[in-house]
Amino acid sequence: MTEDVAEVTEVVTSAPLLKPAPAPSVGDWVVVTTQADARFGEESWTDLRERMAAPIVAEIRSRSEDVRREAREIASLYETTLLRRLRRTHPWLIDDMSGDLINVARARLLGEPSPFFEALFLVYRHGGVPARWSGEYPEGKLVALFAEA
Repeated sequence: MTEDVAEVTEVVTSAPLLKPAPAPSVGDWVVVTTQADARFGEESWTDLRERMAAPIVAEIRSRSEDVRREAREIASLYETTLLRRLRRTHPWLIDDMSGDLINVARARLLGEPSPFFEALFLVYRHGGVPARWSGEYPEGKLVALFAEA
């Protein structure tokens, strides 16, 4: 496992998730503190994330069996760990968070970090939840939901 992938794994396995804290001051984000504020957008959030993941998944499939095996092991670890950590408190978030973080790790495994998924990773690492993209990607801003401190 590369150092870049290990950083994502550390967040998945042991970093505080969804922690109430002051939202970071980052110019590329729109920060909201209620789900109602986060639930609107232009392109479907799911469609955008799937569109951004497709080239990563295709590239993994084209690589050697060793790379494909490592990608499967990462996915399995992240899915089971996040299920264990979130099932009682935030079950609605498990699929999205695991999918996003798996795609961060896959892209890093390929040596081609995705600016889109790296932005989502920063939100998760700071205790928030990516909610949508405001505007047409890549223009616009990432909207992130943070619990009030």
